[in-house]
Amino acid sequence: MLGGGSEVDQQLSSFWKKKYEKEAGKHWNLFYKRNKANFFKDRHYLGLEFDALAPNGCRRNLLELGCGVGNTVFPLVEKDELLRVHCCDFSVEAIKLVKENPKYNSERINAFVCDLTQDRLEDNVPSHSVQVATLIFVISAIPPHKLLQSLLNIAGTLEPGAHVLVRDYAVGDLAEERLNEKKAIRKMDENYYIRGDGTFVHCFSEESLKSFFESTGCFECLSVMTHDKEIENRKKQLAMKRHWVQAVFRYLGVTGDLKDPKDFAGGAGGKSTHVCEWEPTNKADSMMQGMFDQPQTTLQDHITISPDFAAVSVVSIHKEHLHSQGSTGTMLWEGSVALARLIASSSDQFSGKKVIDLGCGCSPLSAVALTKAKADSIVITDGSPAAIEMLRENVQANMKQFAELSSVQLAALSWDEDEDIHRAIGMTGDSKGFDIVVASDVLYIEDAIPLLFRTAARLLKDAPSSFFVICYTPRRAIEQKVFAAAQEANLDVVDAERQTLREAFEQQNAHGPLRMLQFEPKAQNN
Repeated sequence: MLGGGSEVDQQLSSFWKKKYEKEAGKHWNLFYKRNKANFFKDRHYLGLEFDALAPNGCRRNLLELGCGVGNTVFPLVEKDELLRVHCCDFSVEAIKLVKENPKYNSERINAFVCDLTQDRLEDNVPSHSVQVATLIFVISAIPPHKLLQSLLNIAGTLEPGAHVLVRDYAVGDLAEERLNEKKAIRKMDENYYIRGDGTFVHCFSEESLKSFFESTGCFECLSVMTHDKEIENRKKQLAMKRHWVQAVFRYLGVTGDLKDPKDFAGGAGGKSTHVCEWEPTNKADSMMQGMFDQPQTTLQDHITISPDFAAVSVVSIHKEHLHSQGSTGTMLWEGSVALARLIASSSDQFSGKKVIDLGCGCSPLSAVALTKAKADSIVITDGSPAAIEMLRENVQANMKQFAELSSVQLAALSWDEDEDIHRAIGMTGDSKGFDIVVASDVLYIEDAIPLLFRTAARLLKDAPSSFFVICYTPRRAIEQKVFAAAQEANLDVVDAERQTLREAFEQQNAHGPLRMLQFEPKAQNN
């Protein structure tokens, strides 16, 4: 962990900042896949907050940045019959939901995927054609060091005199206070945080917001103010203090070709401006190469999962990096050891079966146990490229003493992703799916639990002997969320007397904190 200062002053390392920023698209896709169009309410209030949004009897082009699922776009189009909207979002899933909305009209709405920090808006929006642009709780999700180049990108679409309308989190908002109070380090920079779901929040003061826009030399501030509101949660008897900053900027217009950010030098009054170089993501970057750009402690453990065969070698990242860098899949967890020992001691339950491990991280332990149990088909998966790379290396390192590992298949699998699930099932050679799904220590992110259970249900065969088993370390009161997610995925908890693995598990973990849950498809009980 970073030294010096109080706990709330500590910040994530530069590696994890880069990692989270590189994976931002994935986390927003998961957000919209999880919440669909149900998270945000339609923003009918914006017409009252910004005069520039009121219909004026003229045909206008509006650019909505970070449109999400259309909570701003659709109310505006309904209200102004002459308005044409270009709208974009970082998330592929969000734009998909916009286009699936029955209110979507391609003659009036042009929705497209765009990363403001690196994709040119002018590839989808004609240059200097937009009269109004909106940034409603959007710039808070842009890394501060990429905000300037994003504003320059927007400028290329605006006609001189166009208004840019901003509403976003202000310094001191409840969201910032809660993130500062978290035990795990969430702070990435001053007033800049990473949420638990992998998305960002950057809180602004009036001065900092004005500074970002005015430093381009392209915008002048027409108005800026901070709104303070206390919201009462009567059910929980809580008073929540919310703060947001609201501003209107006018685009001054510049000469020259806006395709190159260097051409913004000059700006208002002839003063020089910052030069922002575009920073396209290098797709060839290796996650593992980036992982070791700064020192990390690695461990090599030799784990005995059965007295009947040799210990398994596992290389992992030391857990001292957990709170300072947030890694999980690259570390070895107790649940994976317990799962492997359970499989090894109950080999008859897995013999001849098609088995998949969801979220095994860097651990090859379940794979070794399943090969020794003579499972018919074994697929081990994780959603993290870094974890998959370490997993592959750990499997290869153990092949000399466990030759059967050569038959094990590795796959990158993001939960509830159609393509990944179909590919995993295809690896079995049986379109019906897997006999058994296993997982260990994967219940630590509450929002991901429904995705886990939907994935397990989709992978399992609809057969009397099919089941899903999880070994895990209890964290908070998680079971109720687990049971609810299982029910939604049409999975039932197996009755205690029918849990064929229960006795073996309890013998191994009689005095430990680990727990096991076993589920089966509901159709079996009909």
